[in-house]
Amino acid sequence: MLEITSPTTSAAKLVSSGLSQLPTELWFEVVGSTEKTEWPTLALVDRTFRTAAERMIYADIDLTERLPPVTVLCLQALAAHPALAHHTRTLSLGGVEPPEYYMKCFFRLLRRALLNMPNLDKLFIRVFAPLAQYLIGCPFQLTGFACYGIWDTALHTWLEEQPSLKSLDFRGFFATRRLVIKPDVLRDLRYACGSPYLLRAIVPDRPVLLAELHFPPLLPFDALDMTETLRAASRSTGPLQSLVVYLGSHFQDLPPLTLLETLRMIPLQLPRLDTFSIQLSEGSAYEALLDGLGGILGLFEHLREVEVFSLAEDDLIHDEYLGGSIAIAWYGRCKTLRVVTLPSGRWSFRG
Repeated sequence: MLEITSPTTSAAKLVSSGLSQLPTELWFEVVGSTEKTEWPTLALVDRTFRTAAERMIYADIDLTERLPPVTVLCLQALAAHPALAHHTRTLSLGGVEPPEYYMKCFFRLLRRALLNMPNLDKLFIRVFAPLAQYLIGCPFQLTGFACYGIWDTALHTWLEEQPSLKSLDFRGFFATRRLVIKPDVLRDLRYACGSPYLLRAIVPDRPVLLAELHFPPLLPFDALDMTETLRAASRSTGPLQSLVVYLGSHFQDLPPLTLLETLRMIPLQLPRLDTFSIQLSEGSAYEALLDGLGGILGLFEHLREVEVFSLAEDDLIHDEYLGGSIAIAWYGRCKTLRVVTLPSGRWSFRG
């Protein structure tokens, strides 16, 4: 028998169905073997099912593709029911851009929900507003944080509360004139992703193993920026093992020699990289770039894997035959290479 007093499952009054008492682990196994879309229904079957289903429903909350009203309803449920929020390990929010006069109300609601999440481990937020002030004092200790928003002094303060942070991805605007991170902050950082400005501040003297470098699309490409960022990356105590470079549309306007000379700085500053990747977010992988890249790969001391990706499906690296020829040519230049990955395939070499 079931009496629903609220549209949320947490407020439903359940009467035991008389199902036999089984180990809790078995209930989690049963619920986990069903489709995610069935979990809300299972939460209404029995108190034991409810415990297992709620734990799975609220463990990983992804609202990045949800309409703002749905996001607000979910946050209201988490703010009103601490027992539900207690299960949340991952929370992803994106695309919420209410009018300015609603923004503070939204962030207050978000903070109320976050204050109920002591077990939150990863947080992703894509809201272009100064939100860090609403994170300060929340009970969780994150290992992963991704934010597409505004970096301000409050974010500095909040980072000091997160000694367990291993992954930091920030893309957006900087509201501070100088980006200076205290030496005792982010001491356990393993993954860093962002602009040259950010990486120069957070990679040196920290055990970063993987760095992803994004050049802001609205700013002109600066070769000096690249050089200074690579020098900073070489100061990782990891040491740095993997580097991903994202090239936008403005790189297509550079003379090939200028681009190649800039990329050549990578093996000169980071000769002991294990993996290297170039991601063309716009434009195509033209022949001069691919030919010159072979010589650049040969400058690494023990590069094991390289990946080049583009969205232009008509370029050379999308052709399987030509892709194989490119992979073989690169291996001829870099004998330590073991894997070449292109959109058209993946090639392995034994050495």
